[in-house]
Amino acid sequence: MAQIFQELKRRHVFRVGIAYLVAGWVAIEIAGSVFPTFEAPDWILKVFTTVVALGFPVALIIAWAFDVTPDGIKRTADTDREAAGRAEAASTSAAPDGKNAARASIAVLPFNNMSDNAEDEYLADGMTEDIITTLSKGSYFLVIARNSTFRYKGTSPDIRELGRELGVNYVVEGSIRRIGDGMRFTAQLIEAETGSHVWAEKYDRPVDDLFVVQDEIVSGIARAAGGGLYHAETVRARKADPDTLDAWGLTHRAGSLLIIPTADALNEAEECLKKAIELAPDFAMAYSVLANVAGLRVRSFSSADSEADIALARKSAETVARLAPESEIAYSSKGILALAEGRVGDTAALYEKASQLSPSIPIYYLLCGGGKIARGEIEDGIEMLRRGIQVSPADPMIVYANLYLSLGYLQLEDYDVALKEADIGIQRLPIYPLIHVTRALALAGLGKLSEAKDAMTRAVELGQGVDVAVLEQRALEYSGSPSRKAKIQALFSAIGDA
Repeated sequence: MAQIFQELKRRHVFRVGIAYLVAGWVAIEIAGSVFPTFEAPDWILKVFTTVVALGFPVALIIAWAFDVTPDGIKRTADTDREAAGRAEAASTSAAPDGKNAARASIAVLPFNNMSDNAEDEYLADGMTEDIITTLSKGSYFLVIARNSTFRYKGTSPDIRELGRELGVNYVVEGSIRRIGDGMRFTAQLIEAETGSHVWAEKYDRPVDDLFVVQDEIVSGIARAAGGGLYHAETVRARKADPDTLDAWGLTHRAGSLLIIPTADALNEAEECLKKAIELAPDFAMAYSVLANVAGLRVRSFSSADSEADIALARKSAETVARLAPESEIAYSSKGILALAEGRVGDTAALYEKASQLSPSIPIYYLLCGGGKIARGEIEDGIEMLRRGIQVSPADPMIVYANLYLSLGYLQLEDYDVALKEADIGIQRLPIYPLIHVTRALALAGLGKLSEAKDAMTRAVELGQGVDVAVLEQRALEYSGSPSRKAKIQALFSAIGDA
């Protein structure tokens, strides 16, 4: 009985029935007033009322049999087959056959209404649809359409079986419940193959301004679920044997190698990407990561031929723009190219657009924040960096937040905070030269010139003997005005004279 009720609701039969009764009643009332004006016989009104009444079951049958879609009116059976086809296509694309570029896939199940208030059912459905829409903005992973997941509404499916049916790697499920004057929202991300939890969170909010709160919760769940999926896929790719990976797995493995961008790691990443592109020549994500490999070589002082790596980054970014125009990876690829070419200020708008298109990827916020600091928009840059940390506080890429925060606070002459951020960054990624540079500058600002000189020496060592002048030029790229550049140059001079 419950399943029949849910199916009637899914096909909008109740909604159509109520709308028809209201419209029919209004039509009969109007007819009862208008027909006498034209001296119509009494039987005309009786016939009209009978026709309206007979139309009620017809309307319900039509509601059951047909759906209104963006492509026009279609039979419900046809739209269900299309939804099943999309699920089957997702399953096919997710299969690790080594010949395609399957993305990780995720299904968002209808949130359960645990409250006694039936009106909260609409809130739960609306939240589910909004989470699907938010996750679908990015091209990083495939999100199963609403029609395929809402058929599970009101049921408790086995997650592993559901994963096989829909061909997905991950599932998001959750609930809403009224608690006193507040509302509790829960959500969890589950790996479909094992049924194990990747991430879970609950949110307690007041009922007042519920729609404002709903937007906050939806954004939070989408960002956290997306970040959890990204992390889980990284762990999976790093553990796997490269010879067993398909184009998607090879690309993700390459991306995981960029976390600690040593020369050897970048070389291995490039080899993985060459294999991925050979398996899937039109896989835009592989070219995007390749652009990042080339750009990081230049930015991490490990490039044997900067011009060649910049050319590779440019060619890869152009390929991404052709294969996936207006996607977040198209903008982020242009961003890493701008970084490689030293156009740091230009990266702010590019990575900001990428973060809007894919709000669950923290590195976009971090590189956007760095770009804003380079443009002299220190407060805005710091805010963007804090947002990136909030999206994924345990992400290994957060070291870039520490670097850019340190650079920002150096320009604000808050040397204590700049030193604190540099020290945190060094704990996270001790081999990154520029974070030692910001530590040296913060120490110099605090008058600790002997320690500052030691920190700068360490930066040179990690930069494989790169000259201090090169490190100075790199730090000055993030100084947004002539006066701020002069302050950074004065700190470098003080260290050099110590």
